[in-house]
Amino acid sequence: MKTAQNDYALWFLFLVIGLVSFVICVTCINGCGLQADAAPGVSATVPAPVATDTFPDVFMTSGPCDFNFSEHYVSGATTGEMRGDLPLNTWTAGMKLADDNGDGYMGMTWTSKVPVGTFNLSYVGYQGANMNPAWAQYGLAEDLSHMSAKGRAYVQCNWYDAATGAINVVPEPSCDIRITVDEACNITPAGNMGNFASK
Repeated sequence: MKTAQNDYALWFLFLVIGLVSFVICVTCINGCGLQADAAPGVSATVPAPVATDTFPDVFMTSGPCDFNFSEHYVSGATTGEMRGDLPLNTWTAGMKLADDNGDGYMGMTWTSKVPVGTFNLSYVGYQGANMNPAWAQYGLAEDLSHMSAKGRAYVQCNWYDAATGAINVVPEPSCDIRITVDEACNITPAGNMGNFASK
């Protein structure tokens, strides 16, 4: 008799544990971020991801002779150097850049007359205690696809054909910032990535 009572008690305990487990499982499917299987012929809906992956434009200008380079592509460095074809700059050294207002861009305003023309540029950010220059990294297709079309219009990549939208295989893929400067020192984009597909 004692054995039968123990068996009934044990069976009842398993029943209660199973029922509690079932309730927890159903509750979790409906409210724990899991998704229940859809019934046959009924499509299950997956929540759309939140759009939090927009990257800042690599270059911007807010007026004549105003140059601003994003800190995002130099690991948050707030000081650095411009590099490129513009006078007083080379690809090994250039004019100093700094974020003076905390806007996320290292900038400088050219005080002398910038020559009229189209120029290729890039920049470095100073990293670590030794202020080692590190090149800005903005030429990956994934990064470019997260920029605005306006921001990408400043980028020139040798692996992209803007006329056909084709990505070409080249021996040394590279991207620069390409600008045109007019008589009034207005800076406009001259890159080829403006129509590159956005995310």
